[in-house]
Amino acid sequence: MVPCFKIEKLSVTLSPSPNSLAFVNGIKVVSTPKNMYIEHQDKSISFVNSKIPFSILDATTFGNCLLSNVGRPTVANADGTRMFRTWHDDSSYIF
Repeated sequence: MVPCFKIEKLSVTLSPSPNSLAFVNGIKVVSTPKNMYIEHQDKSISFVNSKIPFSILDATTFGNCLLSNVGRPTVANADGTRMFRTWHDDSSYIF
């Protein structure tokens, strides 16, 4: 997560180590307006049956992404990378 609130440009430089090989699958850039969620606003939200306000920091963003495990079976988040995401098999999309 790289918050860029006061600049108009984000530069990304990839520098490989000597005698190495790297594969970059993708870089995702998501632009969101400041104060899009809750922080710095007069109104806040709270969890059900709780009076404690809940806020989402400006440097946090959410994205919805379908992860397709091409040619392989589904990998549930408990079996995968422990990053709380599920990789779905691609058969329902190509057959």
